[in-house]
Amino acid sequence: MASRKMYTWDGREFAVDDVSVPPVGISYSIDQAIDGQTCLQDQKIYLGTTCELAEKALNGRRSSGNQEAGKASVSEVQLIDHGKQYDIYEIHSKYENKNTTDTPRPLVARVVQSFHTEDPILGQHHIDKMLSEVAVLAMIFKTSLVPVPRCYGHWEPPRRDRKVRPQMVMDKSGGRSDEWTRSPLSNDSKIRMLHELAAIHVNLARIPFPPTAQIGSVQSYRHGPPAQVVIGPLFEPIQVFSPATGPFANYEAYIMHLLQRVRVHSPNYGGWKDILVLARRILPSDIPELHRPMLAHTDFEPRNILSTDGHVDAVIDWEFHAVLPAFLACHYPVWSLYEGRLDPQFAPRELFGECSVMWAEKRADAERYRNIFAQEVKKLDPTYMRAVKAGAPARQLVDWLQHWEDYPGYLEGFQRWMVHMLKMLDKWRARRAEPLTVETVTVTVSEPAGDQAR
Repeated sequence: MASRKMYTWDGREFAVDDVSVPPVGISYSIDQAIDGQTCLQDQKIYLGTTCELAEKALNGRRSSGNQEAGKASVSEVQLIDHGKQYDIYEIHSKYENKNTTDTPRPLVARVVQSFHTEDPILGQHHIDKMLSEVAVLAMIFKTSLVPVPRCYGHWEPPRRDRKVRPQMVMDKSGGRSDEWTRSPLSNDSKIRMLHELAAIHVNLARIPFPPTAQIGSVQSYRHGPPAQVVIGPLFEPIQVFSPATGPFANYEAYIMHLLQRVRVHSPNYGGWKDILVLARRILPSDIPELHRPMLAHTDFEPRNILSTDGHVDAVIDWEFHAVLPAFLACHYPVWSLYEGRLDPQFAPRELFGECSVMWAEKRADAERYRNIFAQEVKKLDPTYMRAVKAGAPARQLVDWLQHWEDYPGYLEGFQRWMVHMLKMLDKWRARRAEPLTVETVTVTVSEPAGDQAR
C-alpha cells in the first residue's frame, strides 16, 4: 500500500496516497517549513526559489516595496492546473502590515512536469524550451502591444541536480481559456474577439527581425539599442518528446526536414519526391513582403487564448513559437479553417470511416468569421492578407507533413489533397498563360469507401 502524506489544504490536514500526482487545489503553506520540505521531496520543486522570484517581482529589485503596506512575502503556493508540459501554481502573497487593505497582485509559477526531467537529454530539452519561451516573452513585451503575461524570472537546476524541476514566474493573466469553443459566446463577442485577434496578428508581424533570420525559435533576446536576437533550434508542438532541430536556412530546408520525418514514419511511402516537387511549385514568388521573417505562435489554439466575453486578456504558452517567412507565419484563426487537412473532403478518416477532425464552427459560419477577420486585418495592414492568400498552399502542405501519420485514412486524404492541389496549380498557370517550366507530377489515388467527409 502506498504511503500517505499529509498536506495543509484550506486550513485542514489532507492525506494524499499518490503523492506524485497531487490533486488540483492542494496548497503548500510557506509558513510551515515542513510543507516546503515535503514539496521538494515529493514534487521536486524548490519552493524557496519560487518565493524568491515572486518576492523580487512584487517588491522590485532594490525597492522597499509598498511603504504603507510593507514588503510583500509569499504565504502559500497552490496547484491550480496540470498541463501536458507544465504544472501551474498560483502564488498567494501578503504584505507585512496586516492592517492594509491592499493585496499583492497574483502571480503564477509554471513548473516543468516531473516526468520530463527524469531523462537527462529530455530534461535539457525542456530547460532549453523554457529559456526560449522566457526570451520570446521578453521580446514581445518590449517590442509590441501583444497581450502576453510578463515573465519576471526563471530558474534552472544545476547540472548535478537536473531532476529538480525548472520553473518560471510570471503575472497571472485574467480571463479563461477556450472561451470560443467551451463557452456560449454571443455572435457580438466572437466578432469582438476576431477584431482583437486581427490586431494581435498584425502586431506580431511588426516585431522586427533581421532580414536573414532563419526558421527557428527565439533562443535569446536582449533589448537595445541595438536589440540583439538569436534564432536557435525550432521547438514544435508535434515533437514534445524529441530534441529540437534546426534552425533551417529557408523554406526548402524546412520541408526537407519534415520529409525526413515522413520517411521515418512511413518507410514504404513512395511519394516523398512528388511532395518535394509540389513544395517547390507552391512556393510564392520572390516578392520581399512574402518572405520577410515574422514571429508566429505555432500553437495558437483557443486553449492558449485567455479571454473574457470575447475580450482577449492574454495569449499564453509561447514555448511553441517560430520565426517563419511571412507566407508561412500569416494565417487565419486556425479554428475557422476548412482547408487542406481540415477540409472535409480531404480530412483523414479512421478505421471505420469516421472523420478524425472536429470543427469549432459550421462551414458557412467559419467562412463568415474568416471574412470578418480579413476585413479587420486589411484595415491595419493589407500586406498581411496578401501573405495569407499567397501562402495558403504552402501552409497546408506544412500542416500535413507536421501531423503525418502512417495509416490508410491519412495517406488517402493526403493523396486526394495532392491531386486537388496539382489541378489547381495547373488552372492558375493556364489562367496566367504562363509556360510550365517545372517538373510534372502524376499522382494516382483510389477513392475512399463510404460517404464523403462531413
